[in-house]
Order: sequence, then structure tokens, then C-alpha cells
Amino acid sequence: MKILINKLLRTIIKNWVSFFSAFLMIFLSVLFYVGLQGTWQGMNKSVSGYTQQQNLASSWVQASFITEGQLSQIERIEGVDKVETSQHISTSIQIKGSHESYNMELMTKTANSNISKTTLLSGKAVKQENEININRDFAKENNISLGDVITSLEKGQQIKLKVVGIVISPENIYFTGSSNYMAPQFKHYGYGIVSNQQTQMMAGTTILRIKGEVNSTIPKKIKTILGSQYITYQNQATNANISTAVNRVNQIKNLSLLFSALFSLLAFLAVYTTIQRLIVAQRKDIAILRALGYSERSILFYYTSYGFVVGISAIILAWIFSPFLSNFVLKSQETMFTLPYWRISYKLDAVLVSVIAVFISTISAFFAANGGRGEALVDVLSGKEISKVKKRPLSFKNLNIGNRWAFRDSLKHPVRTFMSIIGVSGGIALIMIGLGTWDTMNHQVNQSFGREFKYKTLLQIKPNSNLQEVDDLKKQMKGNLISNLYTEVKFQGKIVNEPFTIIESTKFLDIKDLSGNTIKDKGVYITEGLANKENIKRNDEIVLNPALTTASNKFVVKGILKVNSLQGIYMTKKAYQEAGYLFSPTALMSDNWMRDKNSLISQIISLKSQRINGFDMVKNLTSIFMLILGFGIVLTLVISYNLGSLGFIERKRDYATLYVLGLTIKEIRNLTMIETVITTFVGVLIGIPFGYLFLSKYVTIFTSDQIVYYTYISFQSILIAVMITILASFSSIILTNRRIKSLDMTEALKNID
Repeated sequence: MKILINKLLRTIIKNWVSFFSAFLMIFLSVLFYVGLQGTWQGMNKSVSGYTQQQNLASSWVQASFITEGQLSQIERIEGVDKVETSQHISTSIQIKGSHESYNMELMTKTANSNISKTTLLSGKAVKQENEININRDFAKENNISLGDVITSLEKGQQIKLKVVGIVISPENIYFTGSSNYMAPQFKHYGYGIVSNQQTQMMAGTTILRIKGEVNSTIPKKIKTILGSQYITYQNQATNANISTAVNRVNQIKNLSLLFSALFSLLAFLAVYTTIQRLIVAQRKDIAILRALGYSERSILFYYTSYGFVVGISAIILAWIFSPFLSNFVLKSQETMFTLPYWRISYKLDAVLVSVIAVFISTISAFFAANGGRGEALVDVLSGKEISKVKKRPLSFKNLNIGNRWAFRDSLKHPVRTFMSIIGVSGGIALIMIGLGTWDTMNHQVNQSFGREFKYKTLLQIKPNSNLQEVDDLKKQMKGNLISNLYTEVKFQGKIVNEPFTIIESTKFLDIKDLSGNTIKDKGVYITEGLANKENIKRNDEIVLNPALTTASNKFVVKGILKVNSLQGIYMTKKAYQEAGYLFSPTALMSDNWMRDKNSLISQIISLKSQRINGFDMVKNLTSIFMLILGFGIVLTLVISYNLGSLGFIERKRDYATLYVLGLTIKEIRNLTMIETVITTFVGVLIGIPFGYLFLSKYVTIFTSDQIVYYTYISFQSILIAVMITILASFSSIILTNRRIKSLDMTEALKNID
């Protein structure tokens, strides 16, 4: 056995090129899973640990106001353990030394608040009027320190607030400051905690925090109690400030599973073909071992051990590099999410995946070795070649000797040809995914903020504003009004709360249904993401009960809208009013910029800033896209190099024979080029549709309740993927041609008996 072990190690060292592609596939399979698990599991532990520690609310209800009597009724609802209320106000503030206006969400918190406890990072809690605790990221971006004074602008009054503490809140892990933004805007949006007395001077809404069960009965009963005061209900799964973090964990988790499975399949094929080729190359070695008394079982175990050794080596290296990958991806997420601590973490199933990877490597080597058993010793030792090509009806008589050899060699080694095509297809598919995901997300941003929404500025209107004054402002700005609410949706016995958008006209909106029709003044329209989630189809009937009203109405779904962002239900103002509802605008869309301050407006949002913000979110995921792209390029280069090297090793004798038969070195090199061209061409033909299909499945990982991604890859990206693949494939031609040129034909023709 010692002889076999020494031989195994010598063979691996001598033929390292043959084993490298198998080693790489196993390495990438484990690295992807374990490395990304360290990120998503670490992020999951950080999020869940922090939210549990701070006793994050199970659900939230937003209302115009809540009386003490209503609060007592809600506390008695079955499944509700504890409730707390706080006032929330969105206001503009100014910072000393800056002429800009910033947006601040102010909220109240009492000293004995026990639900969704904020974390005081420095300073002290608010105890009196004119004091404020502000969030860490806003303070950091704007260089605000303890003791600084910020000025709140409310109803024409200036209220000075002294910063006495820096905080973070478990309710704002992913804080964008406005539903109109896709990513955090820490520079211009923040939140702060003030005293109850302070909020009484401002107009806002009441937030009810609930600790208890999450089911459809509780919000239904709360809405009955609050009536027209009820605005919306959210739980941890629907609150974007929290669910975005959970979704990101699942996105990275699904990514690790997807690519680990892909590389595991490639690892099986790589190990299988490598061992199969090794056995063919070592036929005489096997025959000599048998002649020396080694049993077929011992020889089978010996060749199976190649898979085990390669697998073990790959996972050891993968585990060494996994923490670097984990920290690299985790660091990229820290800019978007607000947590008190970040750390990587691994689960036991990472070890299980490593064991499975070794098993795949070992079992594929076993199958390859088992297929080479049973040859007669006399045939092997006499130098008789294995004949794998049976008589076929296809005639090669009309071809010259070189082309005849090329075709017969391909038929003789179908696995090698298959692996070449798989390598090209897999490489181009991975490159397309890396480039295509980037294209898809950038396309989504451009579609949302440029085609679907065409205004220049979006003016957020303060709650309870005078409707006549709002109408006068609309005429002044030559704009259109829009109302963003939530509505209760009843369909087939199920009740859900969804965003509800009422539009005055489609002047600043270019939103169409799947048939290409714009929104009409009849019925309701549902976005494709919501329709797929709730299985709602065109012409179905749904019942809506919008916020701030107790009236329910039945509506027909007139169309399914293809919308990238702002998912939910759409209706025109005319249809909404005809149903008996009062239209209360929440925003004004315009092509003009508001030059003078207006007491009706709480925020001024430009389409340009929304687009930049959207690209910031895409940038946050760039490290993951580049990772996929990089592995795709490496995969293509390594497999092309590996197959070229192996092809040369296997064909040295054939090249020498062709040379003796009269072919020139140039003609022999052309034969290798023709084969590479064919396999590359077939691989590209298969890889492009496969890559697009895989991309379509992959981008769904990033789809959420707020955003739907439609697969898009530019022609330039496809061309880049094809060019990289072709260059990688043709690098093997250069390698082979150099080796053919320097090949010692006499030495290659020697037959050691």
C-alpha cells in the first residue's frame, strides 16, 4: 500500500495540470457556500440578535390619532401582549454652518419604553423640551457632535433643539427616510427622539407598537376599533426598514446555494474525466500492478483515492480563504444597514457541504476508475489501443487524412469533447450572469426614474393640508397630484395590506399593462409583482378598503401593470372619487423646481436624486456581481487551459504519427484550431440561452415586495461575454501550438514495452 500512496503523490505532482480544473471546481463550490454563509449567517445573527435584545415590535399600526379608550380596547385583543404609542412627525431642519434643508423624522420615546428600545451610543437620553437624540449615520455624515444645535422648521416657526445623544434604532436598520428612495440617504435624511411636549407643537401621526402574535385577525380588529383614523398595518415581514435586511440575508444565502450546486456539478464532471483520462494514460501501470499481484479492488481503491485527495486539498484551501470572502462581502453591506456590531458566523452545515464535496469528488473518481476495469493483461502489455469508435454509417473517405483523424479522435473521446463544450458554456453563462445582473439592476433604475416616472420634482405634501391651497400650488407648479396610501385588499378569502397609488393623470407617469395599455378611468390596476404573489388575474374582482375610511368597495382588475418599483394597486383620481372616496393628495409631481419655501411641503425630491440613490443601491451589490464575473472568467480560462494541456498530453503520439504520414507542423496546428473553433462555437450557442435562462432565475433572488426586476442584458454585455470566452478558448490553441512546435517527434513515437 505504501508503494501505491507514493505513486499517487508522485502522479498528482507530475500531472498537476490534469487535476487543477477538478481541484478548482471543488474549491469554488466550497468557497462560495462557506464564504457566503459566513456573510449571511453573520448578518442574520447580527440582525436577529440586535432586534431580540432591543425587543423589536412584532407589528406597527399607523393612525391619525389614537384615544386612551381605543388603546385599552386594542390591549384586550387576543394575541396582543403589550402596546405602546409614540408620535411621529416628518419635518425640515437646518444645521449650523449649512444653508441646506435636511429631512428629519422626529419621534417620541418615554424613559420606560420597553418595545423597540433605541440604543444610546453616546450622550444622554432626552429628558426635557428642546433636546434631541439623533441617529448615528446622520450625525456622522453631517459632522454633528453632542452639544450642537439643529433648527426645526415647522409652520413658519424655528424650534432650536440641542443634540444631547447619538442613537440607533432597531426599527430603522435600513433607513431610507422616504419611500421614494431605494437606498439610505444618510446625508439628507435622519431620525431623532424628542420629548412628548415637543411633538405637541407639531402635526404628525401616531404609531402604535404591538408586541404579540402576527396574524390577519389582529389588524382587522384594530381597524374596526380605529375606523377612519386607521392608516396602515405592518409587521416585520412587510416593514421595509427591517425586511430589507432579512431579504438581503436570504439573497446572499440563495446565491451561495445556487453557485455551490453549479460548481459541484462541474466538479463531478471534472474529476470523472480527469480520472478517466489518467486511467487511459496509465494502462500499462495498471497492468504491471496487476501482474505484481495487486487485486483489482486495491487498484480501484488507489484510483478512487485521487478524488479523495484532490477533494480534501480543495476544501482545506477553501476553508482558509472563506473568512476573507465572508468579510469582503460583509464589509460591502455595512454601508447600507445600521447595526451596532457586525461579525461573520458559520453553521454546522458548512462542514456538511464540505463533506459532500469530498464525497462527490471521491464517488466520481470511483465511477471513472470502475469503468476502466476488466482489460486483458496481454492486450495492454502488447500495446493494443482501446477502440472506442464503432463502425458508423458516416463515411470519412472524402476527407483528407488530417480531418479524418480529427473527426475520429472526437468520436473516440466524446467525454473530452463534451467537457470542452460544458466548460465554454458554463464560463459564458457565469460571465453573462455577472454582467447581466448589473445590467438588469441599472436598467431597473433607469426605467423607474426616467421612463415610468417622468417628473423633475416630487413635492411631499404635509398631512391635513388645506385642499384649496394644495390646488393653488398645483396650478402654480403646473403639476399633477398623487396620493400614496395603503389599502386593505380582500381576494378569495385572504386579506392583505398593500400600497395604493391614486393618480390624477398619466402626464408624469408612463406605466402600461402587459397588453401595452395605459391606466384608464375605470376599475383598478395591479402591478405584476403583487398579482403573481396573490395570484390575481385580469378581470378578477377584489374588495378594497383604503386607509382613512371605513368604506369598502368591489373593483374589477382592468389590467396587470409592468412596473419595476412602487408595487401595489393603481387607480385614477376620477375612478376613486366615483367610488365615493375623498381624494387627499400626498405629493405633487411637476416639471418645475420650487424656488421659494412653502409651508404645505415637507420634502422636495428630485428625480435626479432618486436615480442617483438607485444606482447607490446597485453599487452596494457590485462586489457580489464582480465576484460572479471574476469566477466566470477564471472558470473559462482554467478549463480552456486545462483541456488544452490534457489534449496535448493525450495526443502527442498522434501528432507525431500525423507528422510521419506527411502532414506539416502548420497543418497539424490547424487541426487543433479547427477542433477548438467547433467546440467554442457550439459552447457559445448553448451558453448564451443557458446564461440568459440562468440569469432570469438568478435576478428573482433580488425581487422584493417593493421592487421587481425584469431580466435585461445589453448586446454589449453579451458581446463582452462571448469575446472573453473566445479569447480564453483560443489561448489553449496558442498553448498547444507552442508545444507542437517544440515536440520531439521521435521521442513521442517511442513505445516502451
